[in-house]
This record gives sequence, structure tokens and C-alpha cells, in this order.
Amino acid sequence: EQLLVGLVGCGYIAPTHLLAWENITGVNVVAVCDNHIGRAKNLAAKFGIKFIYQNYQEMFEKEI
Repeated sequence: EQLLVGLVGCGYIAPTHLLAWENITGVNVVAVCDNHIGRAKNLAAKFGIKFIYQNYQEMFEKEI
């Protein structure tokens, strides 16, 4: 069974959180969300995350 994760907030500490999630078996980070869409896009590209949102409620409704 997979745990689907959507990260809210793509600021300074976000890459550290994503590195930690990558090392946990059964966890799949499927989306990122940030008020600053450019920051979310950059982080998603760096970590190979497919879905990018500016609204966390929309992200949770569609992905999680």
C-alpha cells in the first residue's frame, strides 16, 4: 500500500522534507503546492514531481 503525499509550502525547508520522504518505503510524493507557483514548479522539476498546485484544497481533492 502506498501513502500519497502532497507537500504544502515549497520554501526553504521543503527540499529537506522531500529528501526525507524519498527515503521512506511506501511513500509517494505526488504533488506540491505553494502560493508562489514558480517556486512550486521549480521544486517539482528538481524532484520529478508531476502535479503542481497553487491551492492546497484543490491539490487534496484531486491527488490525495
